[in-house]
Amino acid sequence: FDLSQTDGDPLPELGVEELSASVENYEIFMEAIRSVAPVPVRFDEISSGAKGYYSNTEKEIVLQSDMPELQTMKTAVHETAHAILHDRDIMQAQGIQKDQMTRECEAESVAFTVLSHFGMDTSEYSFPYIGGWSSSREMKEVRSSLDTIRKTASEIIDGIENSMREQLLERNADRYEIYQIGDESPARDYKFMGLEYTQSHGFAIRKTDYDLIYTAPLAEGETLDSLYEKFNLDHPADFTGHSLSVSDVILIYQNGEDHAFYVDS
Repeated sequence: FDLSQTDGDPLPELGVEELSASVENYEIFMEAIRSVAPVPVRFDEISSGAKGYYSNTEKEIVLQSDMPELQTMKTAVHETAHAILHDRDIMQAQGIQKDQMTRECEAESVAFTVLSHFGMDTSEYSFPYIGGWSSSREMKEVRSSLDTIRKTASEIIDGIENSMREQLLERNADRYEIYQIGDESPARDYKFMGLEYTQSHGFAIRKTDYDLIYTAPLAEGETLDSLYEKFNLDHPADFTGHSLSVSDVILIYQNGEDHAFYVDS
């Protein structure tokens, strides 16, 4: 039947055409993804209409030019997962065989997990995509990929975070850093204690006793108070420390100078 011969409410669309959101610190994120990808990443016009692909022959990732930032990042991570997990030569050498359904489900799941970690929601695109590929799979087949997805996403996340830190340092950009006392740190005796307590008990507050937990660009107008609120009320998705508390240290690097501040009671 032609559509004009049918009645009823329109059928729901399967997902969206494209993720259209912009991404804060997009250039830094993309450079970090390039550093994690095991092959070169380049932009080009893709005649097939695909948003990107990993070439098993050329050993490169190609992304469609001029896509929105979130779509570009999602596609870049998706194709990076293919390059890590599904390179034809590597799979043959390891005796691994995966059909296209499995490969696509793994790559898109990794992309969704990685971007979710950094506070970017691709579910409107990723969920229908994964559903379309996995609808015919048995649950045991889906479960068999979960450990692969988790491990690969974790490796990519760690690589992106390390690259972003290095880029901020290299660019000498205005930024802030959050330091916290670890459970095994020599400073654990004054963890969560105010400055008066540390001074009266003769504790020296040393940078070497702290762990760098988080760093990010310092946004215009951002202050110590706004950072305190951010890391207590609605901290970034990729922040893995405890809520900003007494004995934590915030370092502000701005205009070529850095100043460290003790979070007091």
